[in-house]
Amino acid sequence: MHPITTVYFPYTTISSPRQFPIFMLFAPLHLLRPVENGRDGDRSADTFMNSPFCQVHTPCPLGADLDRFRRLVSDIAQRNDDYPSQLAALTLAELSSWQNAGEDSQGAISRALRGAIEEPQEVLNHREKLWLARLVLAIGELLDCQEEEIRREMAQIAEEEAGLFRELHGEEEGEEEEGLAATLIQRAMAERIDPSSIGKRFAAWRQLFREAALADCNLLLTTCREAGDLLLDAYEQHCGLAPTALTTLYFPEHIGEEICGLPGNQTGKQADKQDGKQDGDQIGSQMNDRMGDGLRNHPITQEAEALSAVTAFVEANQTLLDSCRQSLAAVACAGTDQTADKVAALEEQLAIWHNQLATAFPSSHFGRRQYRLFLLSGLSSTGLLTGKRETAGTVNSLLLVAG
Repeated sequence: MHPITTVYFPYTTISSPRQFPIFMLFAPLHLLRPVENGRDGDRSADTFMNSPFCQVHTPCPLGADLDRFRRLVSDIAQRNDDYPSQLAALTLAELSSWQNAGEDSQGAISRALRGAIEEPQEVLNHREKLWLARLVLAIGELLDCQEEEIRREMAQIAEEEAGLFRELHGEEEGEEEEGLAATLIQRAMAERIDPSSIGKRFAAWRQLFREAALADCNLLLTTCREAGDLLLDAYEQHCGLAPTALTTLYFPEHIGEEICGLPGNQTGKQADKQDGKQDGDQIGSQMNDRMGDGLRNHPITQEAEALSAVTAFVEANQTLLDSCRQSLAAVACAGTDQTADKVAALEEQLAIWHNQLATAFPSSHFGRRQYRLFLLSGLSSTGLLTGKRETAGTVNSLLLVAG
């Protein structure tokens, strides 16, 4: 039985505390990068992407063209006008309509990207498609960083508003006041997704994946529900079958970001109740006491501490994590008549894993985010993403989507 190999999509960097928890079960996580050497100044990428938890792949490195590409991305980032969105729209349109586009429709930017290279037209077209895909993904990273900064600022403002609300209503909060404070903060922390942007980024990521040597990947993971829906739709169109919903996993909402006054949300309470662990509040309170009031009162991301927390959890539960991954691999390899038994065995392992999470990361302080696990029967991840269908042996793939 092949081990579970997890590929993260369509994002190409790790930049948010909402991404950190996935490493507590899926490591190493395979990540595609548009260009080699990462992006300068990305502290979170330096922390997690350079750790053993990440396996970074750069299909078709740019080599001598890397500086030229970086200068273009730097120019996009530094402009004050609407150039980034215009450029993104142009390159994404080029990518999505490539099959029907003529030379005239490719525009000056396409000719600038490929430079003065004398090669056969077919080779030039392939190079240009990769350039465009890389540019779309690089712009996406810039936008992700902007969104993350805005999200952190909004969370801090929401926390200050919640504090003022508590002052106005006294130290003791009722359920209604507590719920309002939680809503304000959680709304500020929520990801803001543009579905059309995700679709374009997924197309670019898929183009990059076709160049990667990841033939054995059997689990695709995304923290973006819209991206997961795109892949589920692609599976139905390719196979004419509906994906099979298997089970639900619960991860902490965030790690490395502490916000004072964030009560456990309903999903987290349900997860802890399912785990049968009710002593998490005391553990989380002690952890917050050690961190100090100055840290708790601001939505400060601490990637290094998040990495330490994830590392400690993984090391303390290594045998359990290995069993969970083996059970996942067994589900992916199972024939139709074996699926139910393999899923039951997987759920037994996940129940123990959820118990460990409830103790180490209580929902009252870290929240909970649910992920839905799907079985895509008769098609490998590589076949789904490249459009090629295997005919030999039992071939399945798994998809884990944040809900």
